Amino acid sequence: GVSDPDDVFAASARCDQLGLDTISAGGTIAWAMECVERGLIDAPWLRFGDGPALLRALDLIGARTGLGELLAQGSRRAAEIVGEGSIAFAPQVKGLELPGYEPRTLQSMALGLAVNSRGADHNRSGAYEADLSGEHDRLDGGPAHVAAAVGTEDRAAVMDSMILCKFLRGVFDDPFTEWAALLASVTGWDLDAAELRTTARRIVLAKRVFNLREGATAADDTLPRRM
Repeated sequence: GVSDPDDVFAASARCDQLGLDTISAGGTIAWAMECVERGLIDAPWLRFGDGPALLRALDLIGARTGLGELLAQGSRRAAEIVGEGSIAFAPQVKGLELPGYEPRTLQSMALGLAVNSRGADHNRSGAYEADLSGEHDRLDGGPAHVAAAVGTEDRAAVMDSMILCKFLRGVFDDPFTEWAALLASVTGWDLDAAELRTTARRIVLAKRVFNLREGATAADDTLPRRM
């Protein structure tokens, strides 16, 4: 609810100075503001729309003092400590706070965020591209949305592995074919698009089975109950 651009820029800069992720910090503080409204956290100064309060909360997180000790743990762990059903509106998947997309109006993105092995990461699931392309009904869901979510995660896996900037996504007309050619030019490997696509799915699967080994279950593949 902080709408003053100067406060937002100052908060972003403060996060950089403190080494905080802006998405996780913002989502966790928003959760805390709602907790204050509901009487679950005793911090009457922390209110929606209050820029100075946002900056104060960031400083407390950076120092891990007072309320910052709780919020520094992120919204999921903080909600587990506060209880009172606050996990229902903690904006996270698998402990990672949601980026600035509204999954209730972006159905491909909703699926991508829910099943992503890293949690609500828009860089590992760029399925909002499909929702905003005009090729799918972003308010509906179905097999085409599933395929779009799978495709964006596969492409992200390759771009990460090749250390390509995500902002190059729109540059390639035939990504896997062009990426295979790039990789072959650099390494000398005899590689085609089909093999690279298979490799992408192996990468995604490897991340999934790592999570399973560490105790994750299908119950973790969901959005917050509010959504």
